[in-house]
Amino acid sequence: MHRSWVYALKARYETEGPDAFEPRSRGPGISPGALAPGTLELILQLRRRLDTAGLDAGPETVSPQV
Repeated sequence: MHRSWVYALKARYETEGPDAFEPRSRGPGISPGALAPGTLELILQLRRRLDTAGLDAGPETVSPQV
């Protein structure tokens, strides 16, 4: 083990306790490309249209899955 890694683990242990040694996800916290901007705009337009019509504009109404 590299010395800097040992110091990093030591610092994590001092703040988190034994949980510091649990494996952590190395994946990104968010997925910025998950939703295309055009799709997002389409959803927002649909919600505005439903809201103006006095209908529910929640995720169940907008979702393509029925």
